[in-house]
Amino acid sequence: MQLKILEVQDNERYIRCAPSDEFRIFDVFVDKEEMDMFEIFIAKEQDLKKIKPVFDMYMDWLNSCEKELTEYLQEQLGEELPIHWMKDIEVYSVSIVFNSIDDYGATISFGVEGIFGEHIVEINFEKNEIEDNGLVG
Repeated sequence: MQLKILEVQDNERYIRCAPSDEFRIFDVFVDKEEMDMFEIFIAKEQDLKKIKPVFDMYMDWLNSCEKELTEYLQEQLGEELPIHWMKDIEVYSVSIVFNSIDDYGATISFGVEGIFGEHIVEINFEKNEIEDNGLVG
């Protein structure tokens, strides 16, 4: 996936980027019409060429972390989720922040019809670990 720089402001700490290609997150296809839901912030002092391979690996992991996400949510809910629950997931927003190649994370908001009702689930990741969650709505 290529990254395009959207905004660089002198008084801000981060460069705001966006993917230039379609991608998958939680195995949900995000096409060009939905790109506005996706934000990437990279600390200005970082070299985009060095961040890019780590970003690509992170995107691969976020696309394939069904086991980790399922285990986490089942623990939080205290009950089993249906076997194929992720096939009904709808991703609403993705925000990824890279402070360095060793310090990065993501916040992803999503819903699943029939499981979380009208609530939006917001999951915070620190690298490949789920740190926190919240229900919105």
